Amino acid sequence: MSIDGPRKLILDDQPDQPAQSKPVDKEFIRRLEQACENHPYCPSAHGRQKWIREKLLEQFGTKVSAEAMSKWFKGETKPRRDKLAEIAEILRVDEAWLYLGTTLELSPSERKTRSKIADATVELVGGMIQMHGGHVAYNEDPSSKVDFNAIINRAHLVVKTVIAVSQDGNKLHFVLPEEAERMTVIAVIPTENLGNFTLLKIPHSLIAEHGDRKGDTIDIWVERKFPGFEIHGNPVPTINSLSDLA
Repeated sequence: MSIDGPRKLILDDQPDQPAQSKPVDKEFIRRLEQACENHPYCPSAHGRQKWIREKLLEQFGTKVSAEAMSKWFKGETKPRRDKLAEIAEILRVDEAWLYLGTTLELSPSERKTRSKIADATVELVGGMIQMHGGHVAYNEDPSSKVDFNAIINRAHLVVKTVIAVSQDGNKLHFVLPEEAERMTVIAVIPTENLGNFTLLKIPHSLIAEHGDRKGDTIDIWVERKFPGFEIHGNPVPTINSLSDLA
């Protein structure tokens, strides 16, 4: 009598188990795509993944495979924080916003105060333009980021006024709308003397090059450098007359 060895359980003919689909972070995809769309030099959708890979290697020596980059853009995985910081720098956006979507949260009272200051700034700049012979039409659409349209020396300007939201030593932090590069942006800086202000015209080129994009806003820092102001070593024009605006 022979005894057969232990029988093996054969599973080859068992139905395949459905592969578990990887979770997709749709919000991360949206923020990554938005950062690419807003960057002035990032290519169209067809070439942007390759462009970011090349920039990572060129600026940081970081090698990323095409497969890994594709998974990031599909939301299947996220870059490690060191790589995410590099991508945020390449795309000129805030790292926390890109990773988590976090933005500056204000209390209701802070939001109300900020709104009143913004309204006062608009009235101040618009009134000064009118007093010096310009023409101003204030925007009545609350959903628009434009504060007013102005006619100065026959030139038509679409104006956005901003005041610093915070200060770190000699550095002033301004928050601009994402459409700022299509507007004339006037920064209002109060002096120690009541009623005295410094007005700056923030160039579009400096916004594009040094602004940190956070969703629908752009953060930019202006530094006091006697006798004027700079953004990353570049002088910011001071507005002394209407001809400085037109």
